[in-house]
Amino acid sequence: MVGEAVRVGKSGASMPGVRTSGAGLSGARGPSADRGYALRAHADSQWAGPPSPAAAGSLPVELAAFEGVVDPATLRQAARRAREIGVGGDEVLRTAGVVEEADATRALAARLGVPVGDAAALKVPDGETARGLLRTGLALQARPDGPPDSFIAVQGRAVRRVARALRADPGLARRTRLIAPSALRRHLMDSHGEMLAEAATADLVTARPAASAATLRPLRLVIAGAAAGATVLGGLFFADPAMALLLVQAVLSLIFLSWIVLRLAGCAYTPPEDPELDLEERRLPVYSVLVPLYREAAVVPRLVTALSALDYPPEKLDIKLVVEADDHETRAAIAATRLPAFMEEVAVANRGPRTKPKALDVALAFARGQYVAIYDAEDEPEPDQLRRALAAFRAGGRDVACVQARLAVDNGEESWISGHFQAEYAGQFDVLLPVLAGLGLPILLGGTSNHFRRDVLEQVGAWDPFNVTEDADLGIRLARAGWRTA
Repeated sequence: MVGEAVRVGKSGASMPGVRTSGAGLSGARGPSADRGYALRAHADSQWAGPPSPAAAGSLPVELAAFEGVVDPATLRQAARRAREIGVGGDEVLRTAGVVEEADATRALAARLGVPVGDAAALKVPDGETARGLLRTGLALQARPDGPPDSFIAVQGRAVRRVARALRADPGLARRTRLIAPSALRRHLMDSHGEMLAEAATADLVTARPAASAATLRPLRLVIAGAAAGATVLGGLFFADPAMALLLVQAVLSLIFLSWIVLRLAGCAYTPPEDPELDLEERRLPVYSVLVPLYREAAVVPRLVTALSALDYPPEKLDIKLVVEADDHETRAAIAATRLPAFMEEVAVANRGPRTKPKALDVALAFARGQYVAIYDAEDEPEPDQLRRALAAFRAGGRDVACVQARLAVDNGEESWISGHFQAEYAGQFDVLLPVLAGLGLPILLGGTSNHFRRDVLEQVGAWDPFNVTEDADLGIRLARAGWRTA
């Protein structure tokens, strides 16, 4: 297995690859771990001033900003960790709890020679503009007396590009404002939440009306189907009642036997071996995990612990706890739980339809990963599931747009009903779906532990806010667009 499996228990956990003795990058990851929070950046008054040019040249700009505040050994370790996994050094410091994002933004702004901007000053006219701002982190605000001001929410290696642009055009610094990325997301969530929900709701039904359940007229379909069936069956019964009854039985038996044959074939099918987990840390992409919650306050602490145990570089994890804005009990439980730096709440505005797929569509705009996974509140994913999904994508080829993880019920011993439920899941995910995937047939997704290529997910319209069977709907839409599910 690549990297170190990190499991969070009552005593916390360690961040793989970055360790110090004493204060510094001691590497807290879990919600109950305190060791990584001993050394923090504080207010601007505590900054020791800019480092000398000679000292600054030894660190990338996103780390040089912290010289004089964070001890040199910690900065060197952060730089080494950043090189090993392919991220910015400031992201390492924030994930380890050494600095807070607001303090980091002030330090970076001071280093770049630009002021810190106020996200509330941004003028965002509609939901589509808000989503573009979330994706790019860049907003231009017109000024009557000259070129527009640039508001930039930036972190990691992107800081280096900003630094190069400022060196090439010193006048640009007077028109640039730096914003903390999380402050931008919070502002857009709080002040433009309804716009974002409206844009997410309209996406699929506007681009592909026939693919959305919003355009269905169930009563019309039922009446048309009943009329057609009654016409055919009425004609058959009128001509030869015995033959008509035999034909109906034959058709129903054929459908039933087809499923039986497919399941028996699945018992004889040997799926291929899982691909090797040999992905280098540097090659791992940013991975977003969306977890929709509704009235599930009781599971929040256990869920945060389970997600914190994922074996993936925390600097490349982007976990969103997706809640309804008026679900005050669940939001209070999240607020009472100290979330890791890579985990945050996304509050979905109270605008219909109030469905899980609508909530996922809204949250997708806040995600920054190249790959997106969906978990439910009660899930306890295997720690290496994200790595295994990436290995499956790589082994399956470019036409694999989705990987469905196998689901297992863990309380089958509790009752007769839960035992049958466990058996049904075993038949579905260990027998039927592997043979369907092997034959290249469409797969009805399981509703959780789905992993997507984000570009393909957006290309097919993501989730249908009006369809509460979003797992089946999306699996079929992917297949109709020519993509495979593994």
